[in-house]
Amino acid sequence: MPRGGTVTIYVEAPRRNAGPILKTFTEQSGIEVHAVYRETLGERFFPTLKSEASAGKVDLLWGVSPLAALDLALAGLAVPFRPAGARPIPSQFVDPAYRWIGFAINPRVIIFNNERMKREEAPTSVFDMTRPPWGGR
Repeated sequence: MPRGGTVTIYVEAPRRNAGPILKTFTEQSGIEVHAVYRETLGERFFPTLKSEASAGKVDLLWGVSPLAALDLALAGLAVPFRPAGARPIPSQFVDPAYRWIGFAINPRVIIFNNERMKREEAPTSVFDMTRPPWGGR
């Protein structure tokens, strides 16, 4: 691993969880981490992330939901990345274009009111949640 340099990471995970991991990374790699936390920016987090990513000022997103990664990928703001030396990751946890890689267990459950819609009308995946009629809701 190269020594020195900096990396800018937008962190959706809580600072209390991510901070110690990023500190250890810096200590072990010598790479300085500039972390921008969602808890600091609040509602401005995603608009700022997209703006900064468009300007080439973001190296990594540590998301807690796949929706942010999907949104960035669909907006053309994510680039393919295959980590050298990483263990093989099962295909269901990797974007086919390698724009995102899932590395944690954080299940998502879609619950719907079966009195308001039929089962076949309900979203069936997180991908559905980014497109009409669900996207933005």
